[in-house]
Amino acid sequence: MNQWLFVLLALVIVSAAVLAVTLRNLIHSVLSLIVVFLGTAAVYVGLEAPFIAAVQVLIYVGAIAILLLFALMLVRAKMGQPTPHVTGSWWLGFILASALFVILAAAAFGIDRPAPPAADVPDVAALGTDLLRQWVMPFEAASLLLTAAMIGAIAVAIELRRQSRRSAP
Repeated sequence: MNQWLFVLLALVIVSAAVLAVTLRNLIHSVLSLIVVFLGTAAVYVGLEAPFIAAVQVLIYVGAIAILLLFALMLVRAKMGQPTPHVTGSWWLGFILASALFVILAAAAFGIDRPAPPAADVPDVAALGTDLLRQWVMPFEAASLLLTAAMIGAIAVAIELRRQSRRSAP
């Protein structure tokens, strides 16, 4: 991957991540999170891992982010109400984030990385066979859990809507 392309993608990902946690509108935050997921998939494509990029797009953008959007739209949380953006303990978070950044930067630039071995890389067909034989039950359990969460979000949204209609004059 070209270094300048990687730097550009990293800037986009970090900027979108900062927006995802600082925007006050929840829908805009989720949309910023989708940009983070798509940028990460682009990095995977640049690292010549198209299968991981496709999984990133399908699972994170196609499932989790859309599930968050649907849940937010179904519940219709009150948006736009002012909340304190900076609390009294912001300095502690800033110090911890700065310390983590220094540690990660020192680790990233201080380690001499050997070239990864290219001989033991499984193909996508072998990976798919392994996933469908050995890991079917965890995938099914996760799908049932996500389905139950979606049904629960719909049930909560319907109940909240009924309560708001009863209390409306």
